[in-house]
Amino acid sequence: MTVISCPIADRADTATLVRQSFDIQVPWIPTPVVIAGQQQLIYELHLTNFAGDSLALRQIEVLNSASGTILRRIRGWELVSIIGRFDHSIGATDKLVIPPGVRAVVYFSLPIEFPGDSEQALIHRIEFDVLSKTPERAVAEAVLSRFAMSHCYP
Repeated sequence: MTVISCPIADRADTATLVRQSFDIQVPWIPTPVVIAGQQQLIYELHLTNFAGDSLALRQIEVLNSASGTILRRIRGWELVSIIGRFDHSIGATDKLVIPPGVRAVVYFSLPIEFPGDSEQALIHRIEFDVLSKTPERAVAEAVLSRFAMSHCYP
């Protein structure tokens, strides 16, 4: 998985500026399944804060890596509802602020419609605020390794 993080405001001018942020992992390559007649990817996205400051999640976008099309944009209460934190109770509402060294798990159930018998890859674009003495908004991107659609049967 490839990860890069940079401030949003000057993204074009900061090609060499990289900020320590999230370690992003998908622990296994998801296999598409059919649920209620619709193809879905069910998987976990692990986000561990490796920065020295707390990071506040704003939104996560899932994109088709071939076309760049946004397949899903998750923010607000929807994002809170699909995040698990080992250091929080189930009903906690402050799960989007991730302190240094803490891991959050995003539980995806992603409806997808890719052609069968093909390999696909997804990009996860994670927008977050750096809660430091000089706050800034930044983006981290990670590519989910290719997964085969040939395993998905109606």
